[in-house]
Amino acid sequence: EYGFQGFIAAVAHLALGSNPIGDKAMIPLLDTLKDIPLISFDISKTNCGVSTASKLAELLTDETKFRGALTSVVMDENELTGTKIRNKGRLREEIERLDADLSGFTEFCSSLKSSTIVSLSLRKCYLGPQALDLLSDAIKFIAALTSVVLDENELTGTKIEHKGTPIEKIDELDADLSGFTEFCSS
Repeated sequence: EYGFQGFIAAVAHLALGSNPIGDKAMIPLLDTLKDIPLISFDISKTNCGVSTASKLAELLTDETKFRGALTSVVMDENELTGTKIRNKGRLREEIERLDADLSGFTEFCSSLKSSTIVSLSLRKCYLGPQALDLLSDAIKFIAALTSVVLDENELTGTKIEHKGTPIEKIDELDADLSGFTEFCSS
């Protein structure tokens, strides 16, 4: 059992960004947070993925203090949709398959529909057209939402060769506009 529940009870803003936590440690932390009325929660660049998205969805769906207070979520640079990446973070990073496991992200998007989220940041989460379609559907129901950050994602399925290198080349621009079209109409 983690011994920080008493400390966290008084916290309104929790930022854990750039800590290599991962799903295994994030799940028990989220269990601890369900009774904490956090206003903002930042887990950017924590190596979390599909399981964390699923657990966060649970907290945003159940009647918890966490759900009732939360207005800002930052999940930047986490692989929430199971995208398969070769040479991640290296000079020749290559996306092998976008949106390979949408199970947790689907749950997360569904949970957003009844949330009080005002600001959502999913920058560089390797979201593809299918993930964007799910998010677009959720956004239609979030009355309070005023800010969505989707920078550095593969939203239109563009195929890029030698990504992140001086010889980066677009192989196929806008290969799949389905999610982007849905997003623009939401």
